[in-house]
Amino acid sequence: METGQEVSLLILVLLVLVCGALGYYTFSLSQELSFKDIRLENKNAEIAQLKTDIAGRDSQIAALKASAVSLSTELDTLQGQVATLAADNQAVLDENQALDARMLDLNEQIDATIEDLQGYEASIAESMQWFQENSDLAGAPDYAKFRVGIRSSCIEKDEVSCRIKLACINLVNQYLEEFSYKPDAVSTDKDDYLLDLAAIHDNQGGDCEDFSLLFSAELAYAEGYCAADGLPVRYQAYVSGTQRYYVDWTEKWYMEGAAPYWIPEDHGEHAIVCGTFPGSFDPNNEGSAVGHCLIGFSSEELRSSDDVYPFLQEAYLVEPQLGALVAELATEPAIRFHRGTEVPKGYLIYMVITGKDLYVYDELDGRYQWFGYEDYRERIAGLRAEMESIAGQVYVRTI
Repeated sequence: METGQEVSLLILVLLVLVCGALGYYTFSLSQELSFKDIRLENKNAEIAQLKTDIAGRDSQIAALKASAVSLSTELDTLQGQVATLAADNQAVLDENQALDARMLDLNEQIDATIEDLQGYEASIAESMQWFQENSDLAGAPDYAKFRVGIRSSCIEKDEVSCRIKLACINLVNQYLEEFSYKPDAVSTDKDDYLLDLAAIHDNQGGDCEDFSLLFSAELAYAEGYCAADGLPVRYQAYVSGTQRYYVDWTEKWYMEGAAPYWIPEDHGEHAIVCGTFPGSFDPNNEGSAVGHCLIGFSSEELRSSDDVYPFLQEAYLVEPQLGALVAELATEPAIRFHRGTEVPKGYLIYMVITGKDLYVYDELDGRYQWFGYEDYRERIAGLRAEMESIAGQVYVRTI
């Protein structure tokens, strides 16, 4: 009996132990499973995070790939630009070498041009000097008898004024000294060649320009003779009339059908005036229009090309081979003289000669205007200075 109870008890203990062991094992398995679930969840979270990181990395990789493509395109563009710049730079270098060679050549041309301008300037100065040297009979060695004739016959003085008979100057030239009209084609074999005083004397005359130059020089001498006594000068020409007119103050020489005409007292400025005039203005030509030179007396000074127009506005024109008044320009509408820009036509004054300069009305700088040797000299001096400045710049560039 006791043995059966012990066995039962033993079995019961074994069952309890087995159940306890099973419970513990079950608990351990449950705990282990819980831990594994937690680890699994953590792994899943890690995997999800990794997937998220991978997706981010994929986006970055895609962006980097797109950026790489863009940079590659930009690099190609920059390489093309570099190639273009290199070609342009080579072209600039080639052009610069050509420019240097051109500048050296230009420098030589400028130096030659400056020499030419200096030559022109000297030539113009010589021309202006020529007019000055032939503007007064006082210093002309061949004209001593002319000066005596002018003083003794053509000038009358008193305490009030010194009066010059213009017709008397022609008397001295053509009657007392036997000068005569000679076209340039006859005397010099040239057309429109202006003789100097010595050549006029050697030639025993000349054409209208030559007689105008001689008359103007004689007039200057007579004025200087009057100025020695400080007397104001009056000029007497003549016009058509009905009486006997004595051409000299000694009253030895006269002409019929003429009358004295006093040039206005304030018209003491005079110059040679050349142009196309009615044929009646030239005693050696009976054509309807002739190129001729006269002497203009005006109240306006004539010192530059700007003075020509106002000088002519007030001018009285005297024929130097006669001493006759032929026109008062202020009241003579047929004879044109322009201020500037107008195209010349008809009877026209186109040249004015003084003791210092020669002015012409012609086209310059695209328009018609009055200009003289002094204007040319100033322009050439300006051009020469400009060329010298350019030459200096070219020289610096070539260095």
